[in-house]
Formats: sequence, C-alpha cells, structure tokens
Amino acid sequence: MQQGTEKVGNSVLVFALPIFLSSFLLFQIQPAIAKYILPWFGGSSGVWITVVLFFQAFLVLGYAYAHALVRFKLSTQAIIHGTLLLVAVLVFLPVIPDAGWKPLAGTNPVAYILLLLTATIGLPYFILSSTGPLLQAWFSAAAPGTSPYPLYALSNAASLVALISFPVIVEPLLSTRVQLIVWSLGFGLYTVLVAAAAVSSWKKRALASEQETRADAGPRPPAAVYAFWFALPACAAVLLLAVTNYLTQDIAAVPFLWIIPLALYLFSFVLAFQNARWYSRIGFLSAFLLMTLAASVILFSQYRLGLGYQIAVFSALLFSGCMVCHGELARLAPAPARLTSFYLLIALGGAFGGLLVAVVAPIVFKVFLELHFGLMATVLLALFVVAYDQSWIRSVTNRVYWVIWLLVLLVSGWYFVADMRNYHLPSVVAVSRNFYSSIRVIRGPGVLTLVDRGVRHGEQFTDLSLRHIPTAYFAAQSGLGLTFAAFDERENLRVGVIGLGAGTVAAYGRSGDQIRFYELNPEVEVFARRYFTFLADSPAQVDVVLGDGRLSMEREPEGAFDVIVVDAFSGDAIPVHLLTKEAFALYQARLAPGGAILFHVSSQYLDLRPLVEQLARSAGFTPVFVRATVSTPAVTYSSDWIIATANQSILTDPNILAAAAGSPSGDGRPIRLWTDDYSNLLRVVR
Repeated sequence: MQQGTEKVGNSVLVFALPIFLSSFLLFQIQPAIAKYILPWFGGSSGVWITVVLFFQAFLVLGYAYAHALVRFKLSTQAIIHGTLLLVAVLVFLPVIPDAGWKPLAGTNPVAYILLLLTATIGLPYFILSSTGPLLQAWFSAAAPGTSPYPLYALSNAASLVALISFPVIVEPLLSTRVQLIVWSLGFGLYTVLVAAAAVSSWKKRALASEQETRADAGPRPPAAVYAFWFALPACAAVLLLAVTNYLTQDIAAVPFLWIIPLALYLFSFVLAFQNARWYSRIGFLSAFLLMTLAASVILFSQYRLGLGYQIAVFSALLFSGCMVCHGELARLAPAPARLTSFYLLIALGGAFGGLLVAVVAPIVFKVFLELHFGLMATVLLALFVVAYDQSWIRSVTNRVYWVIWLLVLLVSGWYFVADMRNYHLPSVVAVSRNFYSSIRVIRGPGVLTLVDRGVRHGEQFTDLSLRHIPTAYFAAQSGLGLTFAAFDERENLRVGVIGLGAGTVAAYGRSGDQIRFYELNPEVEVFARRYFTFLADSPAQVDVVLGDGRLSMEREPEGAFDVIVVDAFSGDAIPVHLLTKEAFALYQARLAPGGAILFHVSSQYLDLRPLVEQLARSAGFTPVFVRATVSTPAVTYSSDWIIATANQSILTDPNILAAAAGSPSGDGRPIRLWTDDYSNLLRVVR
C-alpha cells in the first residue's frame, strides 16, 4: 500500500513540475511582452486588452490541440509534441520583438499587435497553453482513480505566483530585455521537464485506450451544462477585462494595474478548483451583488475616488464575481475522462469574453459600457445557474435568498441605466470611441470641454470675444503660459507639442511661429477641429502629425524646436515611455540651443515630479516646478508643470521665479531613473 502511494506521489511530481513551470511562464510573458511593445502604441490601455485577447485565443488553440492530441497513441503524441517543441526552441527563442515591428502611423493597432505577437511568441505560447490539459490527461491515465483537478489548481497557483512576482521582484530588478531572455531560458528547462513526463508515461504504458476512456466518462452531461461551461468563463473574462480597462484608462496603462485584476481572477480559479469548501454560494453571490450595487452607485455618481479606494472597490467586485463564475464552474466539473472537453470550452468562453471587450465593445459602444453590461450579464447568468440546481432551489430559505438577490439586481440595473443616460444628456455635444480611448465634448456654462473618460483635456470659452484665451491647465499663469511669455521676444518660435487635446497650446502662437502637434488618437484631431477653434484661430503655422509622439519626433531633425511640450496623457498621467531617460535624450537632441522642455505633470494619482526633475538634472538641465490654480465657469484646475531648461534668461525670469517660489517644495526623494527597459509605478503612487 505504501509503495503504491509512493508511486502515485512520484507520478504527481513528474507531471506537477512541468505544469507549474508552464503556467508560470505563461503569465510571466504576458506583462513582460506587453510592457516591451507598449511604447510602440502610445502607451494605450488598449494594448494590454489586445495582448490578453491574443493569449486567450492561443489558450483556445492550445486546449484544442491537447483535446485532439490525446486521441492518439502516446508514441504519436510524443513525436508530434516533441517536434513542435524543437521548432519553438530553434526558431522562436529568444522571444524579443525586433525593432522592425514598430508600427507606422495609420496601422490598425489590434490586428498589428495580434500579428506581432504571433510572429514573436506564437508557437512557444501555443505549446505552453496545451500543457495543463495534455499533462493532466497523461496523469489521469498514469494514476487512474486520482483526481487531476488539483493539478489545475496548481497551474493557476503558478500563474498567480508569476503575476505577483512581476511587479514586486522581476520588474524592479530586471530590465524588460533581460526578462525576455530569462524567460527564454525557462522555456528551455520546460522542454526537458515535458520530455521527462512523456518518458515516465511511456515506461508505465499507462495511457488508457479509447474504449476505456469512454467507459470511464460516464453519461454525457446535458446541453445546459455544456452551455454553462462556456458562458461562466466568458462572463468572468468580460469582468476581468472590463475592470482592468476601467482602472487603466482612468489611471495609467502600466503592468502594476494590469496584474492586480489578473491575479484576483487567477486566485479565484485556485480557490474554486482546489477544494469545494472554499466556495460558498450564498456568501460569494451575496458579496458580488452588494459590490455590483456599490459599483453602480459609483459609476452613476461619476465621483472620482482616490486610487486606493478605486482599486479596493473594483478588485472586490472582480474577485467576488470571478469566485461565483469559477465556483459554479467547479461544481459542474465532469469526470476526468471529459476534462479536455471541459478545459476547451473554458478556454473558448474566456476567448469569447475577451473578444467582446477588445473588439466588439469599441465598435458597438461609443462610451465605456462593457462593465455595465458585463456585470448585468454575470448576475443574470449566476441566478440562472443557481436556479438550475434543483436540489438547492427547492429549499424555501434558498428561494428567499434568490428573491433578495433578484431585487438587488433590479436596483443595480436601475443605477446602470441611469448612468448610461448620463452620456446622452443635452450637455453632451459629441461622443466617440476607438482603440485608444472614449472622448466626449461637453457643453458647460460658457465653455466647451474635451473629456477623455474622466480626464479633461482642454476647454474653450464659447463667447467669440473670449475663445482665443488659453484656459484650464494651459492658462497664462500656468508654467506653460509663463514660459511662452518668457520667449515673447524670440521671433519665429518653433514649438513641438506631444498631445493635442483641444489644441489650446495653439492659442500662444504668433504670426511667424510654427507649432507642430503630435497626436496618437485620430479622433482627437477630428474633435479639436470640429468643436474647438484654437487650431483655426492661431496666427501661427499649425499642423498635426498623427502617430505616437515619441516615434514621430524621432523623424524630426536635431534642433528642430525652441520649445517642446510633453502633454500626452494615458489615463491620469503621461505614458511611461515618454518619461524615460531615452525619451528625454530625444527631446534634448530635438531642442535648439536656449530652448525649454515642458512637462505637464498634473495627476490625481501619481506624483511624477521627483522623476521628471531627476531626469532633467541628469541631462544637465535645471527643473523649475510651477503650480497654478485656474478657475473657469465650469471647474477649478490645479495646473502642475515642470520647466526643464539651461537657459538662464528663463530661469531668472521674475514671473517664473515668483510662481516657482509659491509652489510647494519637493520632498527630495531619490528615485531611480526610468529607462525603456525599467520603470516602477509603485515608486510614484501618491
């Protein structure tokens, strides 16, 4: 008896090691590769959503491959799988995207990212994706009578370890390029472990025949159960991506905020499939409905909570919702003989949910509504799944719970409908959405405002006699306005502006000046020209270059600008790739002698001042921080700018000195400079 137990234990170890490593590698590569290509697409949160869609799609392919492969004899499986592993090692490693993949302006970002990832990591990721179901099938045959589902929980635990370790250990210590090289070495080790598992199965001759597999499968589940296997993971995936989208578009598109939701999503898988006692139907469904109600109130009120509160509320919402989806999924898990079909439908559902958020939602919804519909769909599905469980719903007490849950759903639904009506109020002049963002033009008392989600990107007076006046963050008393005043005597000023917004900077243009805007989102230019007049009214020569500002500025000659303005925002802050040492070196090279670089660092959630000031000093510039408060009929703005220059006439300008003296002093915190290979968001969170 003891010997049999030892054999089973050895079998578990042989299969557990490659399953653990494969899942670890699967979820280490996701933030690493996304961070590597993020600057090429302007730092948009859509990059992460598209990357997740790619991984979900390849997870489906991997599961389908495993589902088909286990139909063959072990020797055939070993030959096919071994050949793919060899090709992956020889052709795809190391998995570092070539600079030639940088996109050109006008490239369809979703299609291009999917193509780039397929060419760079497609086959290795495909093979890793197949590992869980394939090796669990081998294990079921090698250790008949032993449940393989703890190995599924183990794989999700490995994924969780990979995600948690990325922002805490990997990102702070290793450059992105080194991360990808280490990952490639890990893939080499994985191939050795898979070979060991195959040899172990071969020696035991343990794979069951097709007839035995059918005999152990038991009766075929009803069609409704197959539908639940697909729909529950689809709803969980929609929740994952919708919550991630909400956080990253409102704050910043960075790995730290990608990983929190994905880690919670995976943790729910671990708990649900490790042991049935971890999932309490009444407890988690009640929590999910209460958090849905809380989220609906927050979205309806459009009240911008602090970073910590937002992460806490929407993380609790996501976790409770995923526990409901995955807990009910675990309850419906089939016999081991049907596990590849089960996993394939889970992967299909997840990919379908990802497709809805990444591709369908931006086309169907002009504003960000997938979270609203995703929550309602998940609650309705959960109530339906609970009602389908006849043994549970027969209880009078449970029926009372079900009715209470339904009432909470109705109240939440009312708030969601009311929030959706906020986007169709008479004050909303225009709405548009694409891969990059969802933007609106709102009419306020005496002003028009351009809003990207919850962040204001420019404002103009509607009075014809006032519309030439720069407003909001760009007013005359701001760091930007004071800098242009200091350059007032220089003729034919050449200005490069990364980030268009409403085009307010053009209000400072004079006859003979040249102002060139770099704008990632083509819809922003459409709105700036259609609803605002800063571009048309400017006496200066004004043009707009579409595409990522940094990539576009690389094509400009050295010394092209007297003033460079960095005002591009992704969420609540400047994208990371515009704040690196290499980016600053680019600005410095494109700056004429005596020029100035201005950074707009206003942010509710991030304190970018220490980073930008240190970047400036490291390049031999003197940074000047200017905070100004500007009130308009619509809102009061707190405007934070950093002026980086070596021009003494600007540094000694009395107006700039007075404004800088009235600004709060920095805390002098030392901070490691960000580079294209290294950044640490946690270091700058307020």
